[in-house]
Amino acid sequence: MATLYGVKMARNAPGVFFAQTQVRFVAPLSTANPNGLNVSTDSLVSAAGVVAKIVEPNPLPPPNDESITIVGMGVRDGWSVTLPRSGNQFAFDYHEPWLDVQVVGPDPDGVSAQMSVLLTRITTVLTSIEHEQHVSPVNMIRTKLVPEGTPTVYYLHGSRSRSSLAVIVIGIGLTCAAMALIRRFAR
Repeated sequence: MATLYGVKMARNAPGVFFAQTQVRFVAPLSTANPNGLNVSTDSLVSAAGVVAKIVEPNPLPPPNDESITIVGMGVRDGWSVTLPRSGNQFAFDYHEPWLDVQVVGPDPDGVSAQMSVLLTRITTVLTSIEHEQHVSPVNMIRTKLVPEGTPTVYYLHGSRSRSSLAVIVIGIGLTCAAMALIRRFAR
């Protein structure tokens, strides 16, 4: 009976709304550097790392694979701003000057609002750091969203058939274990 209830709960579990974007840190334009996207210097990576640490001082543990989203890590209501790493489990290497911004929540308007707050905060923190260091406006780092425009909010839900099957398998396993214990203690 509990297994059937579990299957019903698994099939009716609500999904979440999710948005993700990249904030690229772009070198200042000059006659020597007319295309700021072609330059990937260590200073841009460092600036992105500092901004990420200020915006999110207590980040989630890094995933085993950079393709794993915060939804895949079990977050149902929250956000993440991280500097993606390109190393392995023994070496944390940072080579790309961009921040991965992810927001998840129960409603699309809340996700959009939180994403806007984070994107504004990233730009504000970067500008503030540069002003504190007396960087001239012509030499300031620029930011660029990838993909451009307002980040799209998606509705995500797990596979209802897989979750139901998992509940059935667990239910059968627990039933068999309970029956084995009953037989053992009945002797």
